[in-house]
Amino acid sequence: MIIESKKVKKWDGPETERSASGDYVFYHLLNIQAAIELIREHEQPLLLNYKIFENTKPVQRHVVGTFICKHKKKEICWRSGKICIEIYTNKSEFCVKVWNQKCRVCNRINIAELDKDIYIQKVQYFLRLHLGLRLPSKQDTAKTLTTPPHKEQLCCACAAGVCSEARRTCE
Repeated sequence: MIIESKKVKKWDGPETERSASGDYVFYHLLNIQAAIELIREHEQPLLLNYKIFENTKPVQRHVVGTFICKHKKKEICWRSGKICIEIYTNKSEFCVKVWNQKCRVCNRINIAELDKDIYIQKVQYFLRLHLGLRLPSKQDTAKTLTTPPHKEQLCCACAAGVCSEARRTCE
């Protein structure tokens, strides 16, 4: 999907797309929203193309969200501030992969309900860096969350060997 200043083609695909393994998901509409907001606030003409590709080295960040697993008619809910995302860029193209987590009770893979503001803020911050645009002040990106320690055995990105949190706890 090509997104230009004042021109946005209609997105007719799914809101999200889960990988065949279930380990990660693409939040298409959130990524498009992040790009549109960034383009609207930029004064010069700007072109971004959102599409799925994984042929470049990603930059990794962490976002915030809530997981809900329906286990034997009981909901198990947990909040995470360490949901691994990988941002892929190539010139004006970008895509973002969001890694899922497993339930501590039943071990099923669950998709997060993301904190949309934090997610959009992180994606836009990286796109600004990538495109050489003005970065927001520190106060604009200061939203933080205290959550329990990262559980490598439940993180799908750790299982795939890509989570920087796992590397951090090993050092």
